[in-house]
Amino acid sequence: NNYKRLVDYDKERNQHLANLVRFQDYLKNLEQEKENYLINIQEALNTEIPGIEELRKKTRQQKEIEKILAKEIKEYQAKWKQYLATKPLPELSQKQNKIKAL
Repeated sequence: NNYKRLVDYDKERNQHLANLVRFQDYLKNLEQEKENYLINIQEALNTEIPGIEELRKKTRQQKEIEKILAKEIKEYQAKWKQYLATKPLPELSQKQNKIKAL
């Protein structure tokens, strides 16, 4: 009877040990998958998406163009304002002078 218990206990213990080994292998595989996943993410982050650099360049150029245009518009407005301020008044025609005289 005791012998049978010892044999059953030994079988159960061996089964638990086998389960532990399988579980350790499973954890090891999960850890490896996690490592590969992180490596893939890092590679993806370090890799430029095709065309993204060209889009960034075009965006920078567009911003530069907008700055230049804004500067030119301000300069034009300032010159126009100055022109209007210094522009001589148009001379009245002789008919208008006569009307004013009356």
